[in-house]
Parts: sequence; C-alpha cells; structure tokens
Amino acid sequence: MYDTVGQFYALAAGGGVNIFQPEPMSLGGIAPSMQVANLALAHGSHIAPHQSGGPVATAVCLQLAAAVPNFLIQEHFDAFNDPWTPDLVTWHPTVNPDNGHLSLPDAPGLGIDLNIDAIKHHPYDPDAYLNVHAEGWEKRLGRREEMANKQTS
Repeated sequence: MYDTVGQFYALAAGGGVNIFQPEPMSLGGIAPSMQVANLALAHGSHIAPHQSGGPVATAVCLQLAAAVPNFLIQEHFDAFNDPWTPDLVTWHPTVNPDNGHLSLPDAPGLGIDLNIDAIKHHPYDPDAYLNVHAEGWEKRLGRREEMANKQTS
C-alpha cells in the first residue's frame, strides 16, 4: 500500500497506471489525497479511493469525490462493518438505486458529527484485524471469527 504522495509520484512517472487508489486514512487525510488526485489528473488518470474502514473514512472519501474532477468510483464497505458502527456518526450515505451513486453530506466539514457516547462504548482494539486471505473476509469478521472458532474447537 502506498502511504506517501511521493510513492504515487513515482507510480505516475513509471507510467502504465491509469487508476490511482489512494487511501486517505493512510496518506494523512484529504490534503495529501488531493495531491495524489492532482498527480493522477496531470497524468491523465482517475482516482478510485481505497476505503475499507468505517463511516468517518467514508465521509472523507465522499468529500474527496466531490472535490476532484477525476474521481471514478468509491469502494464502500460500511454495510459489512460491525452493527454498532453507524452509531459512531450522525450521517450516513445512501445508495441511489437508479445509478448506484452514494449521497454526499451537505453539512460543514466532513458532513458528519461524532457520537462520543457510542465511541466510548467501542474503544480501539489493537488486537482486531482483518485477514483478507481467509474465506469470508469480505464479511469483515476479522478476529471475532477466529475467537469464535477457537471457542468452539
């Protein structure tokens, strides 16, 4: 995974890539992601932001999508997150059934507010991970599935 703008610059300079997939949360937010989008635009390429995180990351990517002319498509895994993740924020995108587009927030900033009480109930878990090599990884069960399997073995 590329996590610096310089790595994307080298990718553009090398040629042969026409869809750049920056991950705003790994790059450091919207500003460096915009820099990657501009590199891609100068290269005649599109961006398809990588986003397999939660609702805050989705809001960041949607703001990026609304701001750059070379946005192509958005990865969206929110439906596969833990059932409590929608409670973390006050706004969630909807999918337009006619064209498959996600709605854009219209409030200031990212267009969401954080629900601090919900966040306190679900602190960061340094042991949680998602094994993308395991069958059913797209269900995002990660460590929970492994722990359940160990308990039933």
